[in-house]
Amino acid sequence: IFMNDNFRVLRLMQENIMVINKAHICPMTQQEIAESLGFSLMKVNSIMITLRDGKYIDRYKNSRGRYVITTKGKQVLSVISE
Repeated sequence: IFMNDNFRVLRLMQENIMVINKAHICPMTQQEIAESLGFSLMKVNSIMITLRDGKYIDRYKNSRGRYVITTKGKQVLSVISE
């Protein structure tokens, strides 16, 4: 699952983490992610669904456009980045 564009999206999210109310949040919208990576919005939407279904990311307090990387997602980033 992470030898492709899924990893690129997850890594971009990690690179854009902000601390808001003591939570580490990626405030980028799917459109912003798509533009940053040169992907279509539909492709990013599909990747985000895959990452959420795999429990690598989650929505921050069910809000739109704010995501958190889960412990599982952080572990994947750590292992692949080494």
